[in-house]
Amino acid sequence: MQKNIKMIGAAVVFAMSLSCVVTARAAGDYKIALPRKARKITEVTTERPAAENAGSFTWRLPKHSTAVFLMGRQ
Repeated sequence: MQKNIKMIGAAVVFAMSLSCVVTARAAGDYKIALPRKARKITEVTTERPAAENAGSFTWRLPKHSTAVFLMGRQ
């Protein structure tokens, strides 16, 4: 796998400098570690904030779902 694509339990995480995509095969809470600390992390489809000033965060995903996050840097 490329270093910006990782398996976390039953999820695949693809992270780039300003975005992160998580696809889950099983429902659950997933801890996502970012490539670098972000000022603000927002889930795109719901516009819900995921975290602020964080290098990682936890997000609950239902079975067979995908979440897309945008990351703002300072």
